[in-house]
Amino acid sequence: MNPISLAIVIILTLAAGFADAQGFLHSTQIWTKAGFGWSAAVRSALGFSLSIPCYWIAVRYLQDAGIITPEVQTIFWFAVTISGVAIASGNFFNWNMLDKGVGLFILMGAVWLMIRTGA
Repeated sequence: MNPISLAIVIILTLAAGFADAQGFLHSTQIWTKAGFGWSAAVRSALGFSLSIPCYWIAVRYLQDAGIITPEVQTIFWFAVTISGVAIASGNFFNWNMLDKGVGLFILMGAVWLMIRTGA
């Protein structure tokens, strides 16, 4: 993969992952005791809507580079999204070191399985 294509994939994957993280975070605020939260629903939908075209374009460049299996294509998006949710929620910084280590270990295990089964 040439450096420009690599940069495009990185930028688009980061954008897609962080946008999806916002979609997931805001979706947790849609249903409240007061009923349906339209503001949270719109913010959630906006996050998901922004992520889709970024991911589609990133996949185009990944396929051009010969990375065609969906498991491998989603590895980077998955890592950015799950990290984005943990960090943006603010809860991650309150986890103790053991919990952070376990979370990292689980994330690495998921990536390992995606690579092994998608290769």
